[in-house]
Amino acid sequence: MLLIRRIVATVGEATMDLPFHSHNKNIMPLIPFSVPPHMEQPEAPLTAEEREKKIREQIEYYFSENNLCSDVYLKGWMNQQGWVPLTLVAGFPRVQALTTDYETVQRSVLSSTGVELQDSKIRRRMGWEKYILPISFTHEG
Repeated sequence: MLLIRRIVATVGEATMDLPFHSHNKNIMPLIPFSVPPHMEQPEAPLTAEEREKKIREQIEYYFSENNLCSDVYLKGWMNQQGWVPLTLVAGFPRVQALTTDYETVQRSVLSSTGVELQDSKIRRRMGWEKYILPISFTHEG
C-alpha cells in the first residue's frame, strides 16, 4: 500500500498540494519552477555591426587550427588550394541562426584577418596547406 503525504508548495500566489511518497524518503517531491520575470525578457536585437562581427567570429572559428585539426567534413569540401564554397559555410546552422542572407555573410568576412574570400569561395588566410586532404577524400574526388 502506498502512503502519500501532502506537501504544500506556493508558487506566486497559487498554492497546490504535491504528492510525496512516504516509502522512499530519499525522493524529493517535484516542485513547480517559474522563471523570474527579469529572465523572461528577450535579448535586445543585434545591430548590423554586432551581427556581422558574430558571423565573422563564427566563420573564423570554423577555419581555426582548433577546429580544422578535427573537422573532416569541412576539410572534405576544400579543393586543392584550400577553397570552400561560401554557400556551404553560410548554410551551417550557427551561421544560419545569425542570418540567412548570403550578402551579409559575404560582407562579414571581408574584414577578416583569419579567412579570405575570392569569387564566392573562402579559405583560411595562412597555413591552409596543412589541412588539404588527398583528392580521393574530398568532394572533388
